[in-house]
Amino acid sequence: MLPKAIVTIGGVTSGCPCQDAPECTDQVWVIASTAVKTRGLLFSRIDDAWGVGPVQKWWMEYLELDAHPEHFPKYSEFLAAEAELVDRMPVCASGK
Repeated sequence: MLPKAIVTIGGVTSGCPCQDAPECTDQVWVIASTAVKTRGLLFSRIDDAWGVGPVQKWWMEYLELDAHPEHFPKYSEFLAAEAELVDRMPVCASGK
């Protein structure tokens, strides 16, 4: 939460990358800025509801992991968690 933030809402774009599900029809960036930090989120319209889509959720999880390698007793455990997360990155349906 960013108190006393300036919020910028970008223009809505039609269409979504296939990783955000076939039901995704539109996307929009929302950015909140204070004097000391800026946070941005990409909202996706999936099944006629706006929310954080699969790709944005993945990036949020990745950034959280990447910011805290010290949460792992061994660096090799951090790398294993990162590799597992990379394996879970949303991908496009194969169409088969």
